[in-house]
Amino acid sequence: MVSSYHWWIQLAGRHKKLELWAEHFRGLGSFDAWIRDPKVLEMVNEFRAGDLSDWTDDNAGTCIVHRILRFENLGKDWVALCDEEGWALPQLPVTNASKRSDFRGYYTPETAQWVATKFQTTIDRYGYDFDTP
Repeated sequence: MVSSYHWWIQLAGRHKKLELWAEHFRGLGSFDAWIRDPKVLEMVNEFRAGDLSDWTDDNAGTCIVHRILRFENLGKDWVALCDEEGWALPQLPVTNASKRSDFRGYYTPETAQWVATKFQTTIDRYGYDFDTP
């Protein structure tokens, strides 16, 4: 959520169709105000807020995606995928990088619980926890 917040604040305005949303989110003034804003429920992941499983699972809740690369381990996961598939290893450019500090400092106990509840499937499935950067 911290990554999404910074993307909206720092980078989303470059996209014409998102300018008004980005302006609204910047006007909130803080992560705490942003995460509590009802519009975040609509637009947090650019188009619709939801757990990763909303995009990766079929209607029965079975993951139908062959492999998911974790953004926080993208370099390592990309190398493993290329090796597994026998692909030449192209370099991954770094684009759309936002500037931010450690994500844990952004949360209150209440907002951390909100994220834990909203994204419980992803957190459980991929072993995320609030104490690991």
